[in-house]
Amino acid sequence: MLEAWLKRFGDTFTWHPPDAGAICLARYRQGISALELVEKVRAEHSVLLVPGDHFGLPNHIRFGFGEELDHFQEALAETERGLKRVFTD
Repeated sequence: MLEAWLKRFGDTFTWHPPDAGAICLARYRQGISALELVEKVRAEHSVLLVPGDHFGLPNHIRFGFGEELDHFQEALAETERGLKRVFTD
């Protein structure tokens, strides 16, 4: 599900699915810092993402996806609205 969702952004994201677990990092091609990006999405859309800067990886976002399917789908929908808004600003 996450892979299909990331593909909806075209070539904005690159990532490698995890071999195990429910956490991954996705690199994005926009000019905004990950710290600023996740703060805008949190403030405007109540979605918590982790900036890759916390792991020494600028322009990355860490996604956790071990939630129940319906809740995860809702979270992805709201995240998509937030990212599209930030990326077009």
